[in-house]
Amino acid sequence: MEMNLDKQKETKEELKEKQTSGCYVKARHVLVGMGFLVIFNIYVLRTILSVAIVAMVNSTEETGNLSDTCPDRGQVIENQTNSNGIFDWDSANQGLLLGCYYYGYVISNVPGAWLAKRYGFKLVIGVSMLVSAILTLATPLAAYASFELLVALQIFLGLIQGVASPSMQGAWSFWSPPKEKSTLSSAAMSGSSFGACVTLPIGIVAELLGWEAVFYVTGGYVLLWTFVWFVLIYNRPNDHPRISKEERLYINESIGLEREKEEKTAKIRTPWRGMFTSVPLWAINIAHFCGNWGNYTLLTMLPTFLSTILKFDLSLIGGLTALPFLLQWIFTLISGYLTDFFIRRLILSTIAVRKLNTIIGLGVPGICIILAGYVGCNAAAVIAFLALSVAFNAFASKWHDNCLSS
Repeated sequence: MEMNLDKQKETKEELKEKQTSGCYVKARHVLVGMGFLVIFNIYVLRTILSVAIVAMVNSTEETGNLSDTCPDRGQVIENQTNSNGIFDWDSANQGLLLGCYYYGYVISNVPGAWLAKRYGFKLVIGVSMLVSAILTLATPLAAYASFELLVALQIFLGLIQGVASPSMQGAWSFWSPPKEKSTLSSAAMSGSSFGACVTLPIGIVAELLGWEAVFYVTGGYVLLWTFVWFVLIYNRPNDHPRISKEERLYINESIGLEREKEEKTAKIRTPWRGMFTSVPLWAINIAHFCGNWGNYTLLTMLPTFLSTILKFDLSLIGGLTALPFLLQWIFTLISGYLTDFFIRRLILSTIAVRKLNTIIGLGVPGICIILAGYVGCNAAAVIAFLALSVAFNAFASKWHDNCLSS
């Protein structure tokens, strides 16, 4: 008995040593990289329409209706509009088109988590990205066919993509050691901010090759990426053929995956009633709603605001809209590291850190948005406040996902 205990202790010591000194690429770090690209892909495919729509719509007729705008910044008004677009959608139809993606997206979040639990996150995310790529490639055909078909396609795109993010969060319950969870999760979730950084300036593709090329390039990339996903990713460490023995044991022991056997035999059911009556769960959901509402509103409408209200030249809009999300990407990585640092050093408890993240991630953006509304046409101040709002939002929105995946 004593010999077995000594052997167990030695094994744990060896594992700890090898985990800190190994130079091979760890399987969980490959998952982080691919998870980063999952979230990146979601944001690219959801954002490209707001970029391409500038080239798709003939907006000359809309210009004369804008009375509450800032002085022109050295550009002739006609140059601020797109008179070459082939679609005559008014502002109401454009708003419907840009928002209808989220009608489908919000519906499939909860079913997405259930599907990942039943069939594995690898299959759910892979199929989601595959279908999303096909729908993106078909977007120009839908646009030429009819406005109604394009709206339906966008709703279906949101419905299909809504399963991917919760599935990715669920993956960490099997792959992430507890003390690394915030860092690994935040690194993967930072793909959202990076996706916005890359996508918003992609309007140059529309200028050079036509707006259809935006959908063909991004859809084609995601289609190729999907095949790589199916080759590299596995649902559990025990299923992975290339993972090292040391890493597999380290992950399994730190998470305690042996509880899976107990859960299966006990046939634990999802406590739906307890979830709907849980005050902490509702608090997280409301906070997450607030953070995402502000973030997605700016993501979708910032290009239009800079063009029609602040009167920036169209050639500058891509870089200006990317700046806030570049900062958000950096802040996501920083906040993830700080969260794990505080928990690991026992400076703050996990719940205290999450409360602090939520206060910072909702309070600072709220103040910045209010201030942005009171600086008038001071473009530098407006952009600075909006950039800080989006950047500090990273403290809240990414950690609500992490809370719900714990």
